[in-house]
Amino acid sequence: MGAAGRAGARGRGARGGAGAGPGARGGGARGGGGTPRARAGDGAGADPRGFTFYFDQASMRWVKDETGQRGGTVEDWADMDVGGQSGQGYTPWPLVHSALTAVGQESIEPQQALELQQAGAVVVDVRPADDFEREHIEGAVNVPLYRPVEGRDTMDNLKRIAMAFFAMRATERNPNFAEDAKASLPAGCPLVVTCNTGGYLEVTIDRKRDGKVVKSFKDKERVFGWESRSLKACHELRTSGCFSNIYHLRGGLQTWKFEGFPSAR
Repeated sequence: MGAAGRAGARGRGARGGAGAGPGARGGGARGGGGTPRARAGDGAGADPRGFTFYFDQASMRWVKDETGQRGGTVEDWADMDVGGQSGQGYTPWPLVHSALTAVGQESIEPQQALELQQAGAVVVDVRPADDFEREHIEGAVNVPLYRPVEGRDTMDNLKRIAMAFFAMRATERNPNFAEDAKASLPAGCPLVVTCNTGGYLEVTIDRKRDGKVVKSFKDKERVFGWESRSLKACHELRTSGCFSNIYHLRGGLQTWKFEGFPSAR
């Protein structure tokens, strides 16, 4: 394993490498340059469903390998987190996508979200607190999934410098997100979770004619949908064990505003 892999992969049986994703930790994705080691009898990295996946540094997105030759299977990644070199690590996005798809996570349009809110649902804005203060959906409750970087070690300071170059604020995962949600949100109440742009779980593109789908094909650029903070938050709220009636706002705050629904400052 190269120096980058040794620095990024930690924990039981970690074998990181370029295919393990940034800052990977745990016992999962395998072997140098993202290529897993061969296993007797089943082909290198082969998954029963016929694919493995890895994080491609060049395109900065998760990639599915239908041949099972690179990265790791769902089981390989199950006890690994990523992004832990600065702040708390978190579940790799393909696992979040798989879990939300398995439970039938519903994404709704702004009109339906407003109707749910008027019927008693709580809109949960998971953006950082200062973004929420600048503008948010009227009546929303802020439970940030990320916060400004608080650490002072080398990786934290490098993150601050890198983000400052782009005139952006360095953030890290909020380790208290689940606890903050329990303290701020009423138990048993429907939740509509939003961030800035929403993301999506769909992996196909639909062509429509007269409002009807006439053809669907796979989106090769988004084999795991479109990663977003609001979808990650939906997953964490579900796994907290305290919330189950959870909706995801498609398009987030930007689509809400574009369609003329009320926001506040």
